[in-house]
Amino acid sequence: MADYSPARCEIIKATITPYGGESVASRDISATIFAFDIDYGIAKVAMSGTIGVLDNEGMLEGFPLRGEETLDLEIKCYDLQTVRKIKAQIFRITDVEANSMTKGTTYTLHWISKVSWNANKRKIIKAYNNSTISTMVKEIFNNYIAKLLPYTTAKTDGIKLPENSSAFNINGEPERKFYLQKTDAKTSVVIPRYAPTEAIGFCLERAFSNTQSKSSSFRFFETWEGFYCVSDEWLFEKAADNGISQKNIMNYSAYVDLDPVNITEQTRSLESFSNSARIDTARDLGGGGYKNTFVEIDLLSHTVERYTYSYLEGNNKFKDSRGKPASWKTDIHTEEFAKEYFTQDNARQFLVMRDYRDVYDAKAFGGEKNFRELVSRRVMYNQHMSATQVVATTSGRLDLSPGDVIRVNIRELNHSTNQIEDNRQLSGKYLIVHVSNVCNNDLLHTNLTLFKYDWSDAGIDDRKEN
Repeated sequence: MADYSPARCEIIKATITPYGGESVASRDISATIFAFDIDYGIAKVAMSGTIGVLDNEGMLEGFPLRGEETLDLEIKCYDLQTVRKIKAQIFRITDVEANSMTKGTTYTLHWISKVSWNANKRKIIKAYNNSTISTMVKEIFNNYIAKLLPYTTAKTDGIKLPENSSAFNINGEPERKFYLQKTDAKTSVVIPRYAPTEAIGFCLERAFSNTQSKSSSFRFFETWEGFYCVSDEWLFEKAADNGISQKNIMNYSAYVDLDPVNITEQTRSLESFSNSARIDTARDLGGGGYKNTFVEIDLLSHTVERYTYSYLEGNNKFKDSRGKPASWKTDIHTEEFAKEYFTQDNARQFLVMRDYRDVYDAKAFGGEKNFRELVSRRVMYNQHMSATQVVATTSGRLDLSPGDVIRVNIRELNHSTNQIEDNRQLSGKYLIVHVSNVCNNDLLHTNLTLFKYDWSDAGIDDRKEN
């Protein structure tokens, strides 16, 4: 116990198989790996990473490595006994350097998940007419990325999913699933020769929802658990419905007890917590987060109309980090200040060239729909969603993934009461938007990028936490 470290991590298996799958030629290189990193986030369509290899057997030339190999990776972090497995594709080899001390060679292998790699073997040219975006995404995933088997909702191990969403089993990936949230409005899309993941992103840019996600902030991303095509609100609602587990209640304070007896405190402690852009009112004035306006030129009727959208009149349409309607009580700015300074005169302005009619033949190919509302809502939501942006670091914690919601308690001295209290602006529930796991010499450090909606959930809320 005296040598306990929450950062201890090792690669259990790293089997390289050349193209063609000859099992006799497979080789486990776990003993030669001295470092690795894994990078993934809700803004990235695929998991990727690198491994540093110290090669004393001439494998680079003798095997040889061609950037065609499959990598079966299994990693264990000892803080919470977390084991992660993934099948990946090696696609790049860099930093080749002779090591004079060991008479070997060091180099870096770059990998991407095998499913995502295989998906990029082809391009898609396809038209969808009068269909929901979620239907298009499911078809693209099933036809071009990975087969969904079966087509009934998969078991979710006791995890409650928000309404109007499903989990599908992925053929060949028994421990992973595809999570899909339904969208509302039907639209027409022509995919102009994109890779499957690009095609999904192209479709999601046009995804509009008036019920499940007022922000229409749909994302497609990959984690250890599988693939997600969901909105930010879906992630917060899922966390609210299932509660925040004890291990995901993280603490940051000036003092951390390093006694091996207090293992729980160490695994739940953040080593750093940086909020570099606390407030920027000048950015808020021109960002469109409180008011934006659209000048729409109708090319068919030769008319011009102006439309103005105001966060001041409907901020409760969005859900905050608690999964509850946003309110002025937790906004960074006061309602009085917002009404005086965020006006139509300084609102962010967009120009729209309209080439379609509101009513058209259902058999005809229609143009973009809900364009103004879609852009306006996303601009407003994204500004408030990223208003409290934090970069944090912890030891170990290979279990944390993008899309998870954690609670962070910032403990500090209240100088007026001389008591240790939670920071009223920075404490609360955060969405993990990006994770970078970096391991050197069997010690893992996890870098997190966290978003919190304005100053919401600064105190303990009334949602269940267990």
